Amino acid sequence: SYLLGRENSKVRMFHMTRDQQFYISPHSHRFDFFSIVLEGEAYPDLYIPCSTGSTYEIQEYIPTKQFTPDFKTIVHRRGTFRRQRRVYKASECYSMKSIEFHSIEFTKGAMILFFEGPMKSNTSYFLEPVVNDKTLRLFTVPDWMYQL
Repeated sequence: SYLLGRENSKVRMFHMTRDQQFYISPHSHRFDFFSIVLEGEAYPDLYIPCSTGSTYEIQEYIPTKQFTPDFKTIVHRRGTFRRQRRVYKASECYSMKSIEFHSIEFTKGAMILFFEGPMKSNTSYFLEPVVNDKTLRLFTVPDWMYQL
């Protein structure tokens, strides 16, 4: 992604230059956001709390002040969620609230204009799958994710 502007919120351009071959852990943001698909397709998966579904460990993500790959986490609890996939094509829009958990997949060549709203919290949360009562540690913050 590329930072395009910053005022009370941020505007980013996400550009997927290859086939997506990595998993993005379900997470929330510290802000609400609104996105416009300019090219390609976006497949956001919402993780909706429910009584029957898959079990996840809910962890709080505490970033460094410089937003580097180093971070701390606090385990809060386990919860049950069901995944709901949506499809957005060029010229379509989608948005999410800061409290919603989601993951996303983009097609090769996708370009997404991303409007980040004002901060609502200093931390965000992520979900890690629980299988046979063991938590699978999949969450990472690679250093290549954000370029200024």
